[in-house]
Amino acid sequence: MLKYNFAKFSLFCVFAVASKNSWAYAHFISYGYSSCLTCHYNAAGNGPLTDYGRALYATAISAKYGSLSDEERGEASGFLGETSLGSHIRPSIDFRGVLVQSNLNQSSSRQTTFIPMQSDANLVLSFLEGKLFGSFTAGADSRVNAEGKRKPSFISREHYLAYRMENGLSVYTGHMDVLYGLRIPEHVAFSRAQTLMAENDQNHGAFLHYAKEKWEAGLHALAGNLYEDADTRIKGLSTQVEFDTWKHGRIGTSVAYLKNNYRSRVQGSVHLKSQILKEGSGLIGELGWIQETNAATSAKTQSPYLFLQPNMRITRGLHVFVNAEYFHRLKSVHQFKASPGLQYFPMQRVELRWDIVSAWNSGANSTLSLSSLLHAHLSF
Repeated sequence: MLKYNFAKFSLFCVFAVASKNSWAYAHFISYGYSSCLTCHYNAAGNGPLTDYGRALYATAISAKYGSLSDEERGEASGFLGETSLGSHIRPSIDFRGVLVQSNLNQSSSRQTTFIPMQSDANLVLSFLEGKLFGSFTAGADSRVNAEGKRKPSFISREHYLAYRMENGLSVYTGHMDVLYGLRIPEHVAFSRAQTLMAENDQNHGAFLHYAKEKWEAGLHALAGNLYEDADTRIKGLSTQVEFDTWKHGRIGTSVAYLKNNYRSRVQGSVHLKSQILKEGSGLIGELGWIQETNAATSAKTQSPYLFLQPNMRITRGLHVFVNAEYFHRLKSVHQFKASPGLQYFPMQRVELRWDIVSAWNSGANSTLSLSSLLHAHLSF
C-alpha cells in the first residue's frame, strides 16, 4: 500500500508541483545577483540554498499567491516554514521528474515515459556563525544500466566541508560538482553532458574560491570519483574566473584538464550572464571547445559546443525561454537542438516547465526528432 501511494504522489508532483532555484537561470542576473555565492552554500552554485537564497526565491522569483505579503513569504521560506531550526541545521528535500513524449514526428514509434531525474535529501550543518559548514546529500541514482533498465540505487551525490574566511577566500574539500562553465538544469545539454559535467559527474577533490565585489575566481583539484573503478576515475584540474562587466552583466571563462586510463582532454569555455530588456529577463550563454585524446591510439577529436538561452519574464513567476544548442564531433556531422518553452513558479518550492525539443543532425544520415518534456521540481 505504501509503495502504491508513493507512486501516486510522485506522479502528482510531476504535474502539480516542483522546485527551488538551485541552478543558473537566466533571469537571476537581472535582479542584480551575478554571483552564486549570494544564495548558495557552494560558491560555484548548485546544491542547497542559504536562508537568503530561500527568501529571495519566495519574494522575487515565485508568483504571488494567497494574501501573504512578500515579507511574510520570506519569513515562511524555511524547511518548516516559520518554525526555526536554530542556526546550525538546514535540511532540504528535492524531487525532480520529467514526463517525456518522444518521436512526436513519427506516430508509429511515439512513446511516453516518466523519468525521475532527482530524488535527493540534503543536510547542511553550520558553525562559527556560518563560516564553517558541511553539506551532505544522498540521492537516488536512476541511470539506465547496461541492460537498458532503470534500477534506482542510493548514492552520496555530494558531501563536503567548507570554511569561509573574512578576506573572501573559501576552501572546500570532499565530493562535489566540478567547477566549470554554467551550471544549468538541463543535464543532457551538450554543454553539460559532453563536458563531463552532468548530474552524476561529481568528483572528490579540493576547491579554492576567492570572491571580491566585482569578480571571483576558483581552482578545483580533482582526485577522481572514488566510488568508481580506479581506471575510469576522471582526475585533473579545473579553474574559472568571472567578472562583472556592466550593470547586471557578467562574463567568465573556464579551463579544465581531465584524464583517466583511457582518455585525456583539455576543454575551455567562455560564458555570459546578462539582463535583457527589463528586470526579470535575462540571457545566459556558453561557448566552448573540447580536445580529447585516445590514450591507446593518440587519436584526437576536436569538439566545439554552444549553449544559448534568452529568458523573458511575462509576469512575476511566469517566463518564456528558448534553448539553442550546437555540438560538433565528427567532420561531417553537426548536431543542433532548439527548445522553446514555458517556465512557471506558481509558489515558493514549486517550478513547472514545458519544453518542445527539436533535435537534428546535419550530415550524410540526417535525422530529426521532436519531443515534448514536462518538468517538475518540488523542494522543501
